[in-house]
Amino acid sequence: MKNAPLTARSVRTPPGCGALILPPGRIDAYKRPINYFRKTIGKIRTKEDSEWLLRVMLAACLSAENFIASGTDENKMARRNDAEAIDSLPDQLTAIRTLSSFARKHDRQSGFALSLAGFHHGRGEQDQGKKISIAFIEFLRDYQHHLPTTTRRGGPWVHRGQCANLIFQKPIDDRKRHPSVGMGLLFHLVLLLRNYTAASESFARFQTGEPMPSHGHPHYNLARDFVRVATGKKILAPGPSLRKLIKENPGVGLCQWPSAVRA
Repeated sequence: MKNAPLTARSVRTPPGCGALILPPGRIDAYKRPINYFRKTIGKIRTKEDSEWLLRVMLAACLSAENFIASGTDENKMARRNDAEAIDSLPDQLTAIRTLSSFARKHDRQSGFALSLAGFHHGRGEQDQGKKISIAFIEFLRDYQHHLPTTTRRGGPWVHRGQCANLIFQKPIDDRKRHPSVGMGLLFHLVLLLRNYTAASESFARFQTGEPMPSHGHPHYNLARDFVRVATGKKILAPGPSLRKLIKENPGVGLCQWPSAVRA
């Protein structure tokens, strides 16, 4: 019996997996890779497993589609904000020194303004007994001291190492080029296919930062066909391209697609 068209009801999934409903017109768009999938993967394991994998792969493709359509990802915007903060740091430090100087020279006027602004007790116990202007100057001093540290891309912030749905072990702030959405999706699909063909019981799940396994069969061309439909771009050499990405970025792993921010 021929496979029925892929709809929300045609693919059985284990409890808790949720229902994947393709947008109007997308079923036909994925018809070719779906047929390719069923010919190459469909008979390796049970029909239920096969259709579950197909659903998870299509969900990944739809995530990539939505990510592309939505706009700029929050991690990219955060990295851009980091760069802007570094560029403006000298101006900020100058402004802090100017403000401190005014508060020191004109403690009566600045103290009154601070009181009206609600800065009655400074930062609590550490400023008890101090003039308001002095407490404010010391606050600015500490702020000036810590600002360069936090501005120079300090901290274990996720945005420094995440690009699309890939997470890197080293920061990628200074890179001029980053992996495309298509390469991120290819990584995800190949990881699923490797786990599935290696008879992994949890082939449809992954942990944040999970690297590419060496077991199973990657089925690069099959994954490439899904990527082409999702992104509109064809990766000419999916195997070499993905191996190069992994070789140049030891420990690169998979993560959830970040939230997208409309431009």
